[in-house]
Amino acid sequence: MKLSKQYDVFHNRSKKQKRVIDSNNFTYRKIIHNINSSINKKNKLLDYGCGVGTLTYYFSRIFKESTGVDVSEKAISIAKESVSDVDQSKSTIKFLTVKNFKIKANKNKYDLIICSEVIEHVSNDRELIKKIFMYLKKGGMLFLSTPSSQAPLFRMGLLKKFDARVGHLRRYSQINLVNLIESEKFQIKKIIKTEGLLRNSLYTMKPLGFIVRFIKGPLIKIITVVDDYLAYVFGESDIQIIAQKP
Repeated sequence: MKLSKQYDVFHNRSKKQKRVIDSNNFTYRKIIHNINSSINKKNKLLDYGCGVGTLTYYFSRIFKESTGVDVSEKAISIAKESVSDVDQSKSTIKFLTVKNFKIKANKNKYDLIICSEVIEHVSNDRELIKKIFMYLKKGGMLFLSTPSSQAPLFRMGLLKKFDARVGHLRRYSQINLVNLIESEKFQIKKIIKTEGLLRNSLYTMKPLGFIVRFIKGPLIKIITVVDDYLAYVFGESDIQIIAQKP
């Protein structure tokens, strides 16, 4: 199945957003924290592989211009329809499919590119990193996250069906991911190993998925502390990289 059609099907159950997530959102809190602690310039953002625009909408409150791009026309349609509290008088936000996303040399380059849980889906990962390098301004930052080959559930052979269902073509070790990114002249600024056995189970095991919607308030911190310990002891399920274009 063509990649765009595959993810149109994936987003059939996705819904438009009624509000922008906050920084303590259980799903995105670590991504938000790690990005916020690593960026200085906040003019232009590109969320490459934005899905329905959850992170694009959140960071559009911080950046002057935000662009979300995705291979799925269905996801982009939902992102455009989403109701948010973005103040359009202070920022601009737009969503485009990959096929409609055009950028000219030395034009429209970005201060930050988010590429979260995307690279494991594309057939040519090196070409993707090359594009991202080209899209960034000099000194611009890349935030990239991807599933780890060290995930305990993966090493136990329990994620084969999950990876196939969501379209994962591969997983990365820290060494392989760093080598890939540095091969395109990026400078690695930070490597974060995150997501332990507990959190990974909630997002990969279908019978447990419904629990996530009930994780709010003090439960977020409690579960995060427990999960961080499990990641330290048994290994991470996700790797986050912050890199800079020199």
